Amino acid sequence: MKLHALRKIAEVAAVAGGWMILAAVGVTVFEVLVRTALSFSLSGADEITGYLFAIGTAWSLAYVAIDKGHVRVDVVRQLLPQVARISLDFIGMSMLSALLGLVSWSAFKLVSESAKFGSRSVTPLNFPLVVPQTLWLIGLAFSLVTVGVLLIGGIVAATRSDFDEVERLLGQRDAEPVG
Repeated sequence: MKLHALRKIAEVAAVAGGWMILAAVGVTVFEVLVRTALSFSLSGADEITGYLFAIGTAWSLAYVAIDKGHVRVDVVRQLLPQVARISLDFIGMSMLSALLGLVSWSAFKLVSESAKFGSRSVTPLNFPLVVPQTLWLIGLAFSLVTVGVLLIGGIVAATRSDFDEVERLLGQRDAEPVG
């Protein structure tokens, strides 16, 4: 299964997410320095960094799934036969998919309510919450779609008895990269 296009989109999103996280760090460092040196606080710095961190993290999740960067406890897994490893991979990817589905659904409801009521932050910035929440939801939804594609690809490969492909799609990092 070729996932080249999905990987490229995930890479772009992860790089953007990484820059957002670095920007959050930069704002935080600047805020601390200004507060320490000038006894002055930047209004809304914590709000901005919270948005950047949440969006940046969400936008990076799809790439982490494709690149097999999620934390795994595979000390025992590597000792198991292929069928058992694949079973654990399906369970793990299914659980990740379910978790992303629940979080994405909750984020969708949150965005819908914020849009319906015109919710704004209760800080001096008074920022419309629908903007950062929508960007966060986009990252979560893209991650859910990506994990779903990997899971479906694994199911298709398993029905063809192509267990090496299943491990490539769902297995641990030392397996061949996806895409």
